[in-house]
Amino acid sequence: MTRSGRLRAFVALVLLGAGSAGAEGGLGGTFSCPQRETAGRVVCDLDLPKRSGDSTLVWVDALVLKAPPFLRPLRSRVTVPVARGGAHALNLPVAFVAQELGRAEISVRARAVVCRQLQPAPSGCRALQADFTASIRVGP
Repeated sequence: MTRSGRLRAFVALVLLGAGSAGAEGGLGGTFSCPQRETAGRVVCDLDLPKRSGDSTLVWVDALVLKAPPFLRPLRSRVTVPVARGGAHALNLPVAFVAQELGRAEISVRARAVVCRQLQPAPSGCRALQADFTASIRVGP
């Protein structure tokens, strides 16, 4: 099995072990959406820190939980690769198509796996999740 395959299997096991009740400690971050004057594409930003306490983020995704009928998500699940090192934060762009004007709240759930030690192999890993809500206005 390749290193990438082992990491995916490991992440799946951690997420399955976490259950749906959430995780202790929580996952910090912010979720914001720009305001639009006309219908069209809206890209909201879910920004998450790459560190949670003494642990480093190794995998993340976001699920759209709630969106109004006039604002459809382009994807209901968004993920991005987590590079080692680099920036201190991670951005997940969550795109929607506004089909008409309106105001509403959008909710997403961020899910992540964080590990205390990455080298030589990930250890002390746990699953975290948090729900985020942002207000959006399309139109004047």
